[in-house]
Amino acid sequence: MLARPFSASVGACTPAKHQRNQIYQIFSDQGRRPRLSVVGCAAQRQQQATPPPAAGTEQEEAPGCVGRRSTLLASLQAAAATVLVHPVWAGTPGGKPDLVVGPGGDCATIGEALARAPSGAVIEVRGGRYAERLVLTRPVTIRAAADEAVEVVWQTPEPYRATVEAGPELGEQPGAAVLQGLRIRHSSPSIANNYAVRLAGCSVTLADCDITSATGSGVGIEGGAPRLLRCSIHNCQRHGVALFGDLLGDGCAAQLEDCTVVGNRLNGLLVRDGAQPAVRRCTLSGNGEWGLRLLDAGGSYEGNAIAANSRGSVGCSMLYEEVDTARMVVDNKLDRPVQFLGPKE
Repeated sequence: MLARPFSASVGACTPAKHQRNQIYQIFSDQGRRPRLSVVGCAAQRQQQATPPPAAGTEQEEAPGCVGRRSTLLASLQAAAATVLVHPVWAGTPGGKPDLVVGPGGDCATIGEALARAPSGAVIEVRGGRYAERLVLTRPVTIRAAADEAVEVVWQTPEPYRATVEAGPELGEQPGAAVLQGLRIRHSSPSIANNYAVRLAGCSVTLADCDITSATGSGVGIEGGAPRLLRCSIHNCQRHGVALFGDLLGDGCAAQLEDCTVVGNRLNGLLVRDGAQPAVRRCTLSGNGEWGLRLLDAGGSYEGNAIAANSRGSVGCSMLYEEVDTARMVVDNKLDRPVQFLGPKE
């Protein structure tokens, strides 16, 4: 579902142009190297677990009142008492696979199966721990065997090495490549572009996956229109999910539905540089900064629960975009008001 366009706050642009004003600005963000981003007119652009310490205030609450601080602390304490259980995928078999990975299967590793699989193949992975890095170069489906736990782990001293990576060679066809029912674990040094899953300019679908990074963000998306369905992104050292428009300024039409993004050290969901995601029925809570951080970006947000994040529910820095904050409040459950911030906050 594409969201409605947002109006531009500066400059002039007509729908007939279907292009941005060429306004170049160097952006630097927590967890991202400075890069040249093309931003501008927005006309016609479519559109949760150990929580960090609460950032309390020093002000005393009025006697007999339940203030914002105690409400936030109570929410965080409740989240801290919750034991995260990540069950095995209980999906349906979905037809006979082309290749089976694991004991008694066709391949010992997922990487071997990827090397052998033709475009459109279905790879089924039997339960176990697979220490390998997956680079998707053609359309395939990789799914956990029903009722079995499959953990894909990549721990390396080399920087910029995501556990799962997919790029524009996969094309923009929705659902061309699918990952389903996987537990994805990651550790790689560096800060910028450090993700457990990195999706750039493609339309990969992740469904029923459990994702965490010990050193970076859970999922990094740059352009394209990928989908995250019923995924849990938690306990990441940086952001849960980071969404960016592409280098040409054409935005990002990612979809997040029924996902849980909790207990990450920085923001639950960071959306910036012209990205226009559709985010529905997601839970963004217990994160160390904002549940949702918008920086020169828009999108549609419906039915989400955004609460118990240390800095607040939604923080906005709108340079060239406008967000309908009234609609944001009506369509979502927020425990604190939307706040407008400076670009570097």
